[in-house]
Amino acid sequence: MNKEGISFNLVDKPWVPCIKLNGDPITLPLKDVFNQAHELREFTTEHPLTIPALMGILHCVIYQATGGPKDMRQWAVMLKAGRFGTEIQDYLAKWHDHFDLFSKNVPFYQTAGLTTLGEDKKPSDGVLITTIIQQLSSGNNKTVFDHTLDRDIPALSPRDAALALITIQNCGLRGTNKKYTDKLGYQKNFSDAQLANGMVLFLRGRSLYETASLNLLPRRGNSPVPNTSDDCPVWELPSETVPKSGNTNIRGYLHLLTPQCRHIRLIPEIDGGEVVVKRIHIAQGEVFRVKDPRFAYSKPKEEGRDRLPRKMQSSRVLWRDSEALFGLGDNRPQSFVNIANAMDTGIIAYDRFIKHVCSAQGMMSRNAKISDWRSDRLQVPASIFVDKQAVETLLAGVDVAETIADHIGTAIAKAASVILPKAKDDLKKHMLENSKAFYWQEIDLPFQHFVISLPDDGSALREWFSVLRKCAENALMSEFNTMSFDLSRHMQAWVEADKSLARSINKTGKQKGVIQ
Repeated sequence: MNKEGISFNLVDKPWVPCIKLNGDPITLPLKDVFNQAHELREFTTEHPLTIPALMGILHCVIYQATGGPKDMRQWAVMLKAGRFGTEIQDYLAKWHDHFDLFSKNVPFYQTAGLTTLGEDKKPSDGVLITTIIQQLSSGNNKTVFDHTLDRDIPALSPRDAALALITIQNCGLRGTNKKYTDKLGYQKNFSDAQLANGMVLFLRGRSLYETASLNLLPRRGNSPVPNTSDDCPVWELPSETVPKSGNTNIRGYLHLLTPQCRHIRLIPEIDGGEVVVKRIHIAQGEVFRVKDPRFAYSKPKEEGRDRLPRKMQSSRVLWRDSEALFGLGDNRPQSFVNIANAMDTGIIAYDRFIKHVCSAQGMMSRNAKISDWRSDRLQVPASIFVDKQAVETLLAGVDVAETIADHIGTAIAKAASVILPKAKDDLKKHMLENSKAFYWQEIDLPFQHFVISLPDDGSALREWFSVLRKCAENALMSEFNTMSFDLSRHMQAWVEADKSLARSINKTGKQKGVIQ
């Protein structure tokens, strides 16, 4: 408890939003998240990237409390245990004081004593809490889902402040700072946090315990990132640790899971008899240059170039990134690679009929402003992780879908050039986007049936191709039906567009070996 008598310890106080196996929502303290993990379905949060932030905290506690896993066999033992042991509670008791959100000396995930200075270099009252709430607007922040103004001065409960804190530490965006602090001097800008520029992939189990275990990566030596003897989660850092800013050498995987990408100190106060946070002190924190094993990566366009993380896109369903997720290479998230190796080597049983759920969390940004965020899920059979034929059929199916989407665009462009020769490019682009959006929406559910059937005798790909053909025709017709034009003059343009689409689809089917 700090000198003002204000305390909120995350071990004991409810703050983690969860869903029970029966679907009921519940908010739990950290100790009960572990005690009840086998009875919980998942985390449930407003911001998708709060989920990997919470999972990172869980994983760090598990690593430090159990000392493992160090290899895949230890991982399998933990997965099969079904629930967490008493060593977790022993660890939380040992580090209990370091989980107090408002501790004077060791505030959780914060920089003790940090103070923002005014232009006169004297201590200031800090900045609004909205600075770290990405769905609210403040100062130069873009309004995403809310119309809060600076004069409103929102107040967060300790629970919500804790969630905002761990989220911004993992996915804060670059932007203007132009402030002084007592510990780090003048800083002109903020940098992107670790998870700001990629989508985080998880394997989802039947319970929160299974999900946490499935994504727990064996940690030893250089796996899953180079680990040093100094590696530890942020709350285990000595209180006298000098805060770092800018490019930072990573201590190891625990450091990566609890990055201090912002130096923050929450300022609690009493308002109406309740503890709230209205203002904070903040500065730029650490920046890592490391391949994050929670991301899927794209193949570099040029040899020798670094692979870039796949990013979430507002209008792009998750399965369109199947090559990065399931291609039998090192572009996959490490948890996907690990479960594939575990099944392939018999560490865990392989059953092609077992279904796995992959989940993705990410946000989209432009010019350092959030434009959207979302979560997505995809159910796949176990064969997708280990069966080369299943993977090749899956990727062939995705490739055909993408090719036919391009054919729709070509057909729309041909019709538009005749019907709307003087139309602005924006209108033609709008027509194209509408038709493709219709197409991708129409084929989403059929894709689920396609992927679950793999591997097969080849009939699934042929059936999938037939679905794509029909949906492409419907997409073209849907745009035709929304347009107003001279039927006698322009009907032929649509007929030709339809014929062109059919020819292109047939050619693609023959090239891909789907039709004779």
